[in-house]
Amino acid sequence: MVALELSMWLLTQFVRITFSMVMTSIGYAIELIRDFNVDVIIGPTCNVPAIAVAAVTAFYNIPLYTWGFTTANELADTVRFPTCIVLTPNYLT
Repeated sequence: MVALELSMWLLTQFVRITFSMVMTSIGYAIELIRDFNVDVIIGPTCNVPAIAVAAVTAFYNIPLYTWGFTTANELADTVRFPTCIVLTPNYLT
């Protein structure tokens, strides 16, 4: 955990390595939301875990920024994943 305080902002970074495993990604996402009260999640970097975590973050209304190899067009569906922001291009973006 890394913390940085900027005036009235406190930025804390939590790192969880999932090795592109779906259940691990879901578990870590729920842990970060429930236990650490995060405001945003960055990752996972692979399609299948990203889709699963996007469903979790949509349920909890937490922004999810996907990056890396997350090019699944499903993630561009703003009705299904309203809190997911895809940082890599796909043919729908």
